[in-house]
Amino acid sequence: MRNALADILSRAPVRRSRERRTREGGFTLIELTFWVAVSITVMAAGIAAYLGTTRSWRGTESLARIQRDACIAIEIMGGGIRQGTRVDIDHGDSLNVYYSLGSSDSLIAMYHLDNENQLVDGNGVVLVGDVDSLHFGSVDGSVADIELYLRDDMGTPDAPNDDQTVLMSSSAVCRN
Repeated sequence: MRNALADILSRAPVRRSRERRTREGGFTLIELTFWVAVSITVMAAGIAAYLGTTRSWRGTESLARIQRDACIAIEIMGGGIRQGTRVDIDHGDSLNVYYSLGSSDSLIAMYHLDNENQLVDGNGVVLVGDVDSLHFGSVDGSVADIELYLRDDMGTPDAPNDDQTVLMSSSAVCRN
């Protein structure tokens, strides 16, 4: 009996506390701290996922853009080469396309890398910027091999490991 009475008395304050809390509708400091910590953790995970997705999207968009730019530049140069009868390469980074009619040659297209790492044509029109490397090659003067490396920094110059680089190579044959 004594143990039963002691047991009842030891539980009485707990019951009153629970009853009062239920009646007043409040939370204890420990419960509040726990839920704040859980909420902060969930928000931090959401922000981290958002930032990771945004960075990945920027990288993919950057890679797609430099691939598109390289493809357009190669297509433009290929079109100019196909109109000519022979190509002449200077130092591997400059290409001249000639159209021969009888004994005279006419320069019809010219492509080279300028001082600002831009691929430009003979009229000074920029075909593509951010060129990392450009190399022209030809075995017989009627076929031009083109290797074009483009680089994009993705906006973080402090982190060189996030640079995107694309190699686009092609061969074009003089058809005239």
